[in-house]
Amino acid sequence: MKKITKPGVYKGLSYAEYDAIPAIRSSYLKKFLHCPASALVPDDDTPSLSFGIVAHTFILEGVRVFESLYHVMPKFEGDKRTRKYKLLKGKVIAEAALKGIDADHVLPYDYFEAIVNMKVNILKHPTANLLIGKNEPELSVVWKDAETKLLCKARFDVSPYMDIRAIPDLKTTMNCSEHGFAKEISKFHYYLSAAMYLEGASIALKEKIDLFVIIAVEKKPPYKLEVHELSPEYIERGTIAFHKVLRKEKECREAKFYEPWNNGGIIVQEPPPYLLAE
Repeated sequence: MKKITKPGVYKGLSYAEYDAIPAIRSSYLKKFLHCPASALVPDDDTPSLSFGIVAHTFILEGVRVFESLYHVMPKFEGDKRTRKYKLLKGKVIAEAALKGIDADHVLPYDYFEAIVNMKVNILKHPTANLLIGKNEPELSVVWKDAETKLLCKARFDVSPYMDIRAIPDLKTTMNCSEHGFAKEISKFHYYLSAAMYLEGASIALKEKIDLFVIIAVEKKPPYKLEVHELSPEYIERGTIAFHKVLRKEKECREAKFYEPWNNGGIIVQEPPPYLLAE
């Protein structure tokens, strides 16, 4: 495994190699928005997260990489609680083990069918296909923050699309509509990730990258998708948040203490408007 400790642009890293880089990523920093101590709590491998990872692998890295990591159950008509299905699953798991694939990476057929259809729709979409269709997948960058001197890292779904200086990012979602996905941008703090990615890419690639676009694909038929650009105002908000929590990370490191709170004083609660109206 490659051991990376210096700023630069790195192509072809496995996720394990990227994960081992001793640098700060956006998912870590976003935990600070709950409270600093949350950053030290390990992530849960939720089903939605797993689906996103599998979809990313198939859509962006291709069939060969996908088949080296996952094994797919054959299509099964009928009740999956039956002994027949359980015997079939046991047989498939044994086949996967011979390829070095563990049981957790054996996927139901409908799971696989969904990501195939998602990829088909992306390749047919005039803008999404332009952004990720031929670009190199999984480009990693490492840089040192000028203010805190902390080492940061980012892993792009695909290399920046330099014709319009944009970083494309693929997200699976339940609602890709303008208003529906706006809620997810706020809920999952995608604006912080976007600002960090744009800054890191500009530093590492030595060329200003201006746009962050999200290809949002719904996980259920008909696998609708839309492409969303985060506005300059959103990026500005993300930049402020990114640097605020980065400074907090440095402060916590130096103090060797991560507070399990955001407000060290007293929060004054006012009656909500609906009670005042009574």
